[in-house]
Amino acid sequence: VDGTSLLTQEKICREYAEREKFKVVDVYIEEGESAKTTKRTELQRLLKYVKENPHNINAIIVYKIDRLARRAEDHIYLKVYFKKYGIDLHSATEPIDDTPQGGLMEIILAGFAEFDNRIRTERCINGMISTVKDGRWTWKAPIGYKNGRVNGKRNLVHDPLKVDLVRKIWLLIDAGCSSEEVRLTVNREGLVTCNGEPIRHSLFFKMLRNKLYAGIIEGFGLKVDGSFEPIVDRDLFDRVLDRIEGRANKVSRYMVINEDFVIRGIVSCSICGEKFTGGWSKGKHKKYAYYRCKCKKSHHVCNRQAK
Repeated sequence: VDGTSLLTQEKICREYAEREKFKVVDVYIEEGESAKTTKRTELQRLLKYVKENPHNINAIIVYKIDRLARRAEDHIYLKVYFKKYGIDLHSATEPIDDTPQGGLMEIILAGFAEFDNRIRTERCINGMISTVKDGRWTWKAPIGYKNGRVNGKRNLVHDPLKVDLVRKIWLLIDAGCSSEEVRLTVNREGLVTCNGEPIRHSLFFKMLRNKLYAGIIEGFGLKVDGSFEPIVDRDLFDRVLDRIEGRANKVSRYMVINEDFVIRGIVSCSICGEKFTGGWSKGKHKKYAYYRCKCKKSHHVCNRQAK
């Protein structure tokens, strides 16, 4: 977009149209959009124009075949679409025409365009995998971070305007505040998205599950320690994650301190391996303290001895 490539391509296409005695009725320039997909703004505008003005067009001129499509399947679809309205496809720099040789050349060029695209994609993916293995995150930074440099390489750095409020989310939930209460609190205190909007419910829970905040990168089947500074320590992150996923409540039920059943949730049964729960049973003359487990064996423990 910022270079001279687009201007050069347009100039060559116009020169080709002049040589072939075509009058240019419209120009479509893809600025910053890849030909990997047909869902491009300018291409869709071209297809609409063709459909609405089929009698005004004799030819579509492209700088190169791969400017139109990067997949052989897409190229064939577009070629058939143009042909349906009696429109020929021309390349300003390649020898394609309606002769057998020209048709073969067009198929070969479309195939090479797809091959080149796949090679570029593979290299890109390998580069991203290498970046993850290095512990670096070079994609869009989550709230609380900024894209910057660590030791001279692209990575995440703390956003000084948001990092304390983001950390506060985990601290408040860990202290016992409800998730919704915490979300509303940080919104009131000024935590916003990159677009300046308040943190909505769905985004809030995505943040709570995002392991980048604990310094962990997951992707491409990998899980590595990030080489950037985490916002939340891992123990705190895991405790809060357990809580929002409903796991913490199940554990805390047995870990509440009770002086009558001091070993419940700590000692396991030698038969079934489950940790003991505790409770009282009423006898003829008094109540008795029992520890129980999944195998339904009762273990009588004197209340006074247990203390």
